[in-house]
Amino acid sequence: MSFLPQVPGSDNSSEPEAATELRKYKVVVETGDRLGAGTAADVYLSFHGDQASTDEIFLTDSLMSNSNSANGKQKPFRRGQVSGFASL
Repeated sequence: MSFLPQVPGSDNSSEPEAATELRKYKVVVETGDRLGAGTAADVYLSFHGDQASTDEIFLTDSLMSNSNSANGKQKPFRRGQVSGFASL
């Protein structure tokens, strides 16, 4: 998944004055191992820079594998686990 950054002062109806380079990111979240550290809540993130920001990005499927789940992927944000998300 890639995104077009929001350009301040632009209604995105025309090309921005300066071209903004698109980037892809890998985000790794390590959840604590204490009781109650995990969550089943929706988790979002957004990137903010000097020239642009993203909309909220919903972190849904972790890239880390788990043979115990039906589709081979683990549910993110469980206690004591590492969840990875790429191409944000």
